[in-house]
Amino acid sequence: MRFRILAPTLSLLAALTLTFAGCNRESPKGGPAADNKGKATGTSGTNDNKDTFTIKVPAGNTNVTQGESKEIAISVSRGSSFDQDVTVTFKPQEGLSVTPDTWTAKKGADEGKIVVKAADTATVGSTNIKVTGTPKTGKETSVDLGIDVKKKS
Repeated sequence: MRFRILAPTLSLLAALTLTFAGCNRESPKGGPAADNKGKATGTSGTNDNKDTFTIKVPAGNTNVTQGESKEIAISVSRGSSFDQDVTVTFKPQEGLSVTPDTWTAKKGADEGKIVVKAADTATVGSTNIKVTGTPKTGKETSVDLGIDVKKKS
């Protein structure tokens, strides 16, 4: 009896955890106020997130079938005083391509879409595309965009 009650409760808790965990994967902080560990630094020793940014990509892995393409949304999240352009580049594994291969996030236009294409010969399985954001000044930051390449049927 206890097991029958416990199993649905654990399933519900797992679902709630995934729901509240968010739907994005986020990079460490970059920009002038970020240190080498991706933490915000302030002049008085306090954390100051105002002059930093992060890159957000979908959480989990995006499925792309061999020979097909998938549109994926990415964004730059800015601290209140960070107004620099951020050049976002993509480094896919062999067998994948990203269009465009570079995107510039300008203040007020921080959301973009890329198209990931898997070649007919792309290796089936999980891989990552390294997404790097580089500001005009300050520290760059990166996050992995997870891709699951599925076999063409």
